[in-house]
Amino acid sequence: MFSSFFRAMKELNSKHRLILTGTPIQNGVLELHSLFDFLMPGFLGSEKSFHARFSRPILAARDPKASPKDQEGGALALETLHRTALPFLLRRLKEDVLADLPPKVTQDYYCDLSPIQVTLYEDFARTRAAASLRTVASSGDDPSRHTHIFQALQYLRKVVNHPKLVLSDAHPLHNSIMSTLAKQRTTLNDISIAAKLPALK
Repeated sequence: MFSSFFRAMKELNSKHRLILTGTPIQNGVLELHSLFDFLMPGFLGSEKSFHARFSRPILAARDPKASPKDQEGGALALETLHRTALPFLLRRLKEDVLADLPPKVTQDYYCDLSPIQVTLYEDFARTRAAASLRTVASSGDDPSRHTHIFQALQYLRKVVNHPKLVLSDAHPLHNSIMSTLAKQRTTLNDISIAAKLPALK
């Protein structure tokens, strides 16, 4: 299902089309079909045929329980896709084209969680989700097979970015935290609520 933006983009009348991207395939093989469908409509077939010919066998081969036949089919599909698409791809690495660029400087800033973030983390540590995370980690099972793990990690990432991202009205700690903030005469909009924001400032 294409977005209205993509459909409008495909209707542009132009003699030449070019796509510049750092992530031609970010989440799945099907994204490559979308790019080529803009550049050269029909070159890789319909989305349905592309999925059957390339996307499905490649994904099947990556499954931990894939059979030798699935792995062979995925390798063949990937090789065919490479041969088909590579003539139209121009890849340049930073060291190839930016010799004069100074080396990247990485600066690490450490900041402690705010009291509200600590409260949310400790609350999460007592939930079944956290216990399930520890069970999977200790068992050595493939984490990609457990969707709830990614949901839990996404929740923790939101807590670190800003508590406002998780503190909806339905959150069990919403009322108590809002009451605490009211006593402190502040709100969730205060940058001190998220430890990263004062560090960035």
